[in-house]
Amino acid sequence: MVILGTRGTVLTGSIVEGPACSHCQHTFFNTFGVIRYFHLSHIPVFPTSHEAGLKCGHCRRTLAEESLPKETKKALIREFFPFWRVLTKYSGSLALGAIALAVIARHFH
Repeated sequence: MVILGTRGTVLTGSIVEGPACSHCQHTFFNTFGVIRYFHLSHIPVFPTSHEAGLKCGHCRRTLAEESLPKETKKALIREFFPFWRVLTKYSGSLALGAIALAVIARHFH
């Protein structure tokens, strides 16, 4: 039984036209995002990293976030990591905080 650890969630996006693939010269890519988070008994506590990229629709090679043009990188980050999606990875922290406040409030009453 794993109690502590890290996990990742892969988010798939749309098909976009981008720069030619360095391997097959195909220009259509699938967008994706990955949010990695620390978990406590499979409940997300806080995110540890996020990454977005493009995967060639033909040969499946991946273009990582670092190798993308700045405007493409910003568009992918806006698509995959809006505030509400990252906030869900803090659900465990919020629950633990609420429990701690309830215990403290009960202790002082």
